[in-house]
Amino acid sequence: MSSVRPAGEGDGQLAELLRALDRQGYEGFLVVEPHLRGRFPDLDGPACFAVALGALRRLLNETLKPAIGREPTSQTEEVR
Repeated sequence: MSSVRPAGEGDGQLAELLRALDRQGYEGFLVVEPHLRGRFPDLDGPACFAVALGALRRLLNETLKPAIGREPTSQTEEVR
């Protein structure tokens, strides 16, 4: 599983996908599946989850930067 990367570090074009979802007003869920043990063999499960979650949060904050500073439209929109 050497191709598995934290969100935003691979070829998945996640930033473009997140921008498209934001433009369409998506208010659903994002799922973190931290299959990063192969990439970070020295980390345990909770530490891999922290890496995965941190990467997704950074990607969301970088990608949706214009949205930061405005009031969330719902509780689920809160990224931090």
